[in-house]
Amino acid sequence: MSGGIYMAASGALAYEKRLQIISNNLANANTVGYKMDHGQFQSIDPADLPASFVPNSPEMTTSQAQSFWFQFSSYTDFTDGSLKNTGNDFDLALIGDGFFCVQKPDGVYYTRKGDFTLNEEGVLVTGNGYPVVGDGGEITVEGSGNPHQVKKLWNRRHSTKFNGVSYPVQKAAAAIFTEEGKKEVVEVIAYYMENARIMKLSLAASGYEVFGGENAPYIWVKTKNGMKSWEFFDKVLNEANVVGTPGSGFGPAGEGYFRFSAFADRENVLEAMERIGKLK
Repeated sequence: MSGGIYMAASGALAYEKRLQIISNNLANANTVGYKMDHGQFQSIDPADLPASFVPNSPEMTTSQAQSFWFQFSSYTDFTDGSLKNTGNDFDLALIGDGFFCVQKPDGVYYTRKGDFTLNEEGVLVTGNGYPVVGDGGEITVEGSGNPHQVKKLWNRRHSTKFNGVSYPVQKAAAAIFTEEGKKEVVEVIAYYMENARIMKLSLAASGYEVFGGENAPYIWVKTKNGMKSWEFFDKVLNEANVVGTPGSGFGPAGEGYFRFSAFADRENVLEAMERIGKLK
């Protein structure tokens, strides 16, 4: 047989093993704790092999034989990989030499894979439930009977306090239901309803047909001389420097009416009513 066939076959086999290692490394690129393998091979002098290992071919010279006898081996590269924050308090990584010890039924196994959790007893375990062990046996996290992830708790806190109604507003709303809060609410309502009473009397004295102000701090007036709502808005704004809401903004039935709000300081209410009373 030609010596070239032996050379080609030995080289092909060596590179096939190399490709197998590369393929396995790529397939496990995202596997937690995986360490890549490397292949290495070198030519061997047939003189160092038993005679039975050397092909008996008159066409193969010694120099050709030295070109295809390969010794192939592989090794694992334990160089530290990049660290990634997973948000799980019990995802661990090793820097430098060392392994995690995992207790299985048939003995202790060693691994660099550190995606652990806590079981119901607070024992640090693998995804398959095998306990991680140290010098004193199983590793137990004290006070972990009901474990919580800090990230999830922090997200819950922020979602509650800042997503939607702001936290100060939530606290104020809760304060309404205290005894002091209930008392203050009654006082605030009474203050604005007194504003409404003053406005209602003042507007009626100024010749307006007045509605409301009894169950809510809003006063409705019917405009004079068939004036449109927005026309009255312009008149009050430009001549009295007072702002209200045109009734037509509430729909067609509101045309010819105007709404005043009693949500204001008492001093401002009195001043506004005095100005409106001077309108021609």
